[in-house]
Amino acid sequence: MTRRILSLILTVPLVVAAVFPCNSRAQTPGKEIHRLFLEDQRDRKHDLQAMSEEQQGTWWAGVRQRDSQRRTRTLELLHENLLSTGQDFEEAAFVFQHGETDHYLFARVFATVALSKGRRNARWIAPATLDR
Repeated sequence: MTRRILSLILTVPLVVAAVFPCNSRAQTPGKEIHRLFLEDQRDRKHDLQAMSEEQQGTWWAGVRQRDSQRRTRTLELLHENLLSTGQDFEEAAFVFQHGETDHYLFARVFATVALSKGRRNARWIAPATLDR
């Protein structure tokens, strides 16, 4: 738990730095964060009704593993200063919203940054991060 809190304390300044970047890199279309967001959403649109409980359990175990990989990659993108727009931060918020207890605060920070960058669509995800 202490390790997670320390990780959060060390990551929050990176989010702030991303909001006010000193030397922003040129951004390219088809960003990786958008792909991660689409994968996250696609995992949640799978038809589970046609599956047995055992198959559903196996499916969700795979989703949790992919979610973890997406969160790891999202933090790497943040560290590489590759999240810059309101949409980037909104999509990162969704990736972290589908995490575990300590990930919800990251989702909240990402959503708040998205709002501060003028991303009006983040008006839903920002309060939803507090609902967990």
